[in-house]
Amino acid sequence: MKQDDDLMMAKQQHDYEVGSIFCVPLRDGGYAKGIVARCDHRGLVFGYFFGPRTQSESECVHAGDLKPEDAILLGQFGDIGLKNGEWRLTGSVEPWNPDEWPMPAFSSPADDATMVTITDYDDNTLNTKSVRTVPQSEETAKLPVDRVMGYGSVEIRLTRLLEVPQES
Repeated sequence: MKQDDDLMMAKQQHDYEVGSIFCVPLRDGGYAKGIVARCDHRGLVFGYFFGPRTQSESECVHAGDLKPEDAILLGQFGDIGLKNGEWRLTGSVEPWNPDEWPMPAFSSPADDATMVTITDYDDNTLNTKSVRTVPQSEETAKLPVDRVMGYGSVEIRLTRLLEVPQES
């Protein structure tokens, strides 16, 4: 019974919602910040991720300095890191306004090397809303890649994006 109570407590401690701020541990030390911008309540999340690298989780709390245009990574990802507590919830954006944190269109290469597939997702369900193929352009190159990342993949990607230069 004690184990069931501990499991229930752990689940309650790691509940997240849109606007939740969390710390992502980087593979070589330190943390990146993340914000839950959308979730389907079944394990799929869309979020914004930010640098700079911080040295402690307590530095991941402040929301006032986070702006969507400063994100270093945007994407859909599985919520295992949030659910199992490896990605600690540290605060929330108050008040949450989804219009300030938009759900972008996503891109992926099309069969023709000069074209790109653009996918729009529903804000509430994260289900595919529309798909179209368009010519590659500077605008389509700026769109996030259409993929669902595992939480480990997010950690690796952020570690690379926030890599500490090696002294020679």
